[in-house]
Amino acid sequence: MHGNLKSYSLRINAEEHEKNDLEEKLVAYRLETRQMAIGMGLFIGILISAAGFRLLNDLIETDALINLSDFQKQLFVVIDIIITGVIISGGSVAIDKIASRFSDYFNLDRNNA
Repeated sequence: MHGNLKSYSLRINAEEHEKNDLEEKLVAYRLETRQMAIGMGLFIGILISAAGFRLLNDLIETDALINLSDFQKQLFVVIDIIITGVIISGGSVAIDKIASRFSDYFNLDRNNA
């Protein structure tokens, strides 16, 4: 009977070890697929932004850009593409966070005036 108990205990330890190994592999797989999804989302967001859908361009008055040098205008476009791409890849949660930050800022600014 004592031998059966020891055999049973060894088998349980082996099963727990196998379970822990599988859980570690699952965590690694989820991390890898999440990183791939984030990378693909960012790529698609930047691609959409580069095609012409941009956020900052619509928020800034075009008169403000007239006095900028060509380099500054191109830099603005690149920054706009990157920011819009990141926002698109982040989905509605990112857009909601940014909108609430702007809202909080303008409400604070209005209250201080």
